[in-house]
Amino acid sequence: MFERHYQYNVECRAEFASPASGRPLAATCQFGLYLLDQCVRRFVPLAAGNADAGTASGQSAERFPAALFRSLFAVPPEAGLVVGDAGCVERPDHGGSATARIAAVAEGLLTLEIGGTLPAIAAELQRLASATAA
Repeated sequence: MFERHYQYNVECRAEFASPASGRPLAATCQFGLYLLDQCVRRFVPLAAGNADAGTASGQSAERFPAALFRSLFAVPPEAGLVVGDAGCVERPDHGGSATARIAAVAEGLLTLEIGGTLPAIAAELQRLASATAA
């Protein structure tokens, strides 16, 4: 995808003449291409034996909405979330990973142990948790 993994802030702008009046028309769209969007994300349930999900290493414990965890890691709707399940984020070139392992479940919020070999990804997960957990 990209040679280096950064957050990119993108602005697309299209300008063209109006077919009716000939006046210039413009449309602008801004969006962020976050680190998480540039990586492979997967859900590794405890029941599947998630030893290959990496080690969370307990770098941080963050409160995270269960619905957002399900969305980020494509957790099947029929799957429950239990302590030990993990979300794994990996660079496409296998250049490292970050893991968000569920340490506790309570009232729609998960306590995640976030860590791994990609500190920027771990930090993005921490920021996302801080911004969404109330």
